[in-house]
Amino acid sequence: MPSLGLDVAINNRHQITQTDTTGQSATVTAADLDDLLRTDLSVMWDIGASVLGKKAGNYEATLNVRNLFDSEIASTSVYDYAGGVPEAGRHLQLALSARF
Repeated sequence: MPSLGLDVAINNRHQITQTDTTGQSATVTAADLDDLLRTDLSVMWDIGASVLGKKAGNYEATLNVRNLFDSEIASTSVYDYAGGVPEAGRHLQLALSARF
């Protein structure tokens, strides 16, 4: 049976019990942030292997989805950003490449 030439990767990012500390004076405030869970997905397709029947194809398509479930999340801030740094919603990226 011929190979489909697909590789799939799922990456989960967890941050639990985050605290965002803001301000530089002696009175520093801290706000607890929601726990963070972001799931990213990558699918790589070796077009040469699946379509042209070659073992090592020269053409590849990649789809990356960041924040797959469109979670509203905020990362902790290093400097003076109350409530954390909001991350973008779902982000899609499609790439086609050729090796020659």
